Amino acid sequence: VAAARTPLTTLVVGEGGSGGALAPAAPGNTWATPDSYFSVIAPELAAAILKRPASEVEPTADALRIRPQDLVELGVVRGVVGPGGA
Repeated sequence: VAAARTPLTTLVVGEGGSGGALAPAAPGNTWATPDSYFSVIAPELAAAILKRPASEVEPTADALRIRPQDLVELGVVRGVVGPGGA
């Protein structure tokens, strides 16, 4: 993707929770749907690694800042598209 000679756009739909999900993302032109997340690890796995109970998955997701609105704020995605997005 980084070596492509044509413009690329990435749209994150659903769960993008691994390095494999991050690798093909178009730098500077990645968008997300309102119900997606984008991270190097799924919140369930992060909670398990941190030995947190299942009830702590949502607070773990909050700490990871993986929701579309977080990703826009962090500059990881350009914006949120689709119903409820821009």
